[in-house]
Amino acid sequence: MARRPAASGGAWLRRGALAGATGLLVAWLAGPPLWLLVSSVSPEGELLARPPHWIPGRPTVENLASLVSGSPRERRIAELTGVKYFRQGLLTSGVICAGVIVLSIGAAAPMAYSLARLVSRRVRTWVLASLLAFRMLPLTTVIIPIYVVAQAVGALNTLTALVVVYAGLLLPFAVWLLVTYFQTVPEEVEEAARIDGCSWSQVLLRITLPLARPGLFATVAFLFISTWTDLFIGLVLTTEPAKQPLSVVVSLFASGLATDTPWGLVNAAGLIATAVPLALGLVFRRYILTGGLLGGAFR
Repeated sequence: MARRPAASGGAWLRRGALAGATGLLVAWLAGPPLWLLVSSVSPEGELLARPPHWIPGRPTVENLASLVSGSPRERRIAELTGVKYFRQGLLTSGVICAGVIVLSIGAAAPMAYSLARLVSRRVRTWVLASLLAFRMLPLTTVIIPIYVVAQAVGALNTLTALVVVYAGLLLPFAVWLLVTYFQTVPEEVEEAARIDGCSWSQVLLRITLPLARPGLFATVAFLFISTWTDLFIGLVLTTEPAKQPLSVVVSLFASGLATDTPWGLVNAAGLIATAVPLALGLVFRRYILTGGLLGGAFR
């Protein structure tokens, strides 16, 4: 057998440059999450050390336990707005995300199916372009009218206002995603169901949605992450800490302290807030990336 020729100096140089660029990119992306983890389990003294300790000498879970229990040891920290309402903010964000997912999917699925199956290609193109144009508007141009309407109907500091606003703003993207996935479902399968006597709504619920399950999970993940991580809308529409989502509560951790900000608690709160969408992505990853888009459709 012929031996593989040795790599030239230029090839080794290109490989080294590629490896170096990859290492820098990994460090750039992984650095902040790693520091978030390290600082959340580090004592306050080590966080203020110079140079910083990348490996904690005395790891502690006190910061995480304080947030979960809602009772830090130091009274001045226990009185902080963000600490007092952290658990409530966690629950509030969960309820808001669940409401947004139910409302958005409930409205987007019929709309997307109608665009994918019941209208002409020209009409579908115009509608999707209009939805995209609406979503491209800067949020700052629509938040003032949203605030005025919410104030007029007495919906400020309510979960209903947050759910409706988030769902309305995210609906165009949800429709876009679902239309794309619905178009990949073979029309022959739906026609067979229609011949068997299924209505359009039954075809959508029993045939199209199960076959487009990866797209449905991707849309749910997108809606959840977009709602969970938003700060601006929650900050504008809520002023009472007990009604604010987690993103706003975390931003209030240093409220009332001019100095000695509890960075360990702040980073522990950020770690918990980040872990929730990360876990969701890992769970949905197996549905989105494995088995194929229409795995099992013809079994």
